[in-house]
Amino acid sequence: MRQNGFLLPLLIVAAAGVNAGRPVAPTTNCSPYRAPATEDERPDAGPYRLLSARCFDPGKVYDSAPPSVSPDGTHAAWADHAGVTIVDLRSGQNRFIPASTQSLNFRVTTVAAPIAWTPDSTSLWATTREKAASGFPTSGGKVIRLSLDGSRLPVPDFFSPSGPLDAVQWVPGTSIAIVQFGTHGGTYQPTHPDPAPELAMVDTATGSILDRLSLASLHSLKGRPAGSDPRFSLAAVTAVIASGRVHAVVTIRTRAGATRVHWTQGLPAVELPVRNRTDERVSLLPSGKQLLRLIELQPDGVQIFDGPMDPHAPRPEPPKPRAGIVVESISLSTGKSAWSITQSVTNFWKADILEISPNGRYALISWPNRRSLVVQAALIDLRNGATVQMFPMSASGGQAGFTDNGDVIWIRVAGKFRFYRRS
Repeated sequence: MRQNGFLLPLLIVAAAGVNAGRPVAPTTNCSPYRAPATEDERPDAGPYRLLSARCFDPGKVYDSAPPSVSPDGTHAAWADHAGVTIVDLRSGQNRFIPASTQSLNFRVTTVAAPIAWTPDSTSLWATTREKAASGFPTSGGKVIRLSLDGSRLPVPDFFSPSGPLDAVQWVPGTSIAIVQFGTHGGTYQPTHPDPAPELAMVDTATGSILDRLSLASLHSLKGRPAGSDPRFSLAAVTAVIASGRVHAVVTIRTRAGATRVHWTQGLPAVELPVRNRTDERVSLLPSGKQLLRLIELQPDGVQIFDGPMDPHAPRPEPPKPRAGIVVESISLSTGKSAWSITQSVTNFWKADILEISPNGRYALISWPNRRSLVVQAALIDLRNGATVQMFPMSASGGQAGFTDNGDVIWIRVAGKFRFYRRS
């Protein structure tokens, strides 16, 4: 399951030209192979074995931008301020769809993948909005659907009396999205008040609004003044479909603290206790009943970067290891921990990876400690929290996720994808 994006502080937008984008031939040649290129790419013994590797020309893709890999594992897509890049992972060929057209000029955030694949891997969901030359938006967002050749497919419009569409996050592998209406009026040109901001569950394929959640109905946000409020941001959304209903966990941050809401389609939202911390990521398990937390626990001390230093200046003490919980599975009904993983953290690290397999068996997470200076992704058994397998990435990290209903893991480092199949 591709958890499409963790942080959502701003409108997530992707852009596309009206006409098909231009294909770009690959500048690297990396054929599929059956053995690791180097020892550094060999994972631990475990349920997944190396299947193949593919090289591609990143083109306009920023190395740190998270890719969205199609459910069948044949394509990867990126969206950034320049536009959308779609890579055929079988041939290495790129298709770039520029963000600017005669009537539209968009900019996207790279905090999370701002695009999502349809279940059949034939098209992408994205969002566009009009902007002034200054870069400030002049209109709300509009959902679009892009085919692999860059052309647009018809999508019904949907609206809310609460205000314009300000953010979108798709439920992985579906046409369902959690959206924000009337939440960012202060960022427009000209600005406008948002007296009744709300969240909504929307089927973007039909334009149907399945459920609404007024932010004013939340106890912890009752003091929020009408209109634009720069203290408000939607910090995280994670959602799944279970038992025919959409389940979402939404984290909202204000200057007063954070609010976490468990929202199930057709049922009242439940506010959950949450510590006011910005150093954790959360993701719903496919059952919709458990929440996985990845906590960015850091060592005590100062992070030291190698570089020229005054030889007479005192060198800071190296950081001291800190022990604590780094991964935890929480029951949403009881708030109790089902299991947790404790580590003694010796290196400063980033919790960049938190992916759940669609079948709910495994999670892929960033691992806090390196091996021989190489950043690792860890495979966790969600039934008991056991660390099953380690996947090496690079000294600077990488990205990882699942395809093929969790039977295949992909690892991306710079211009190379490696695929591992469950044996």
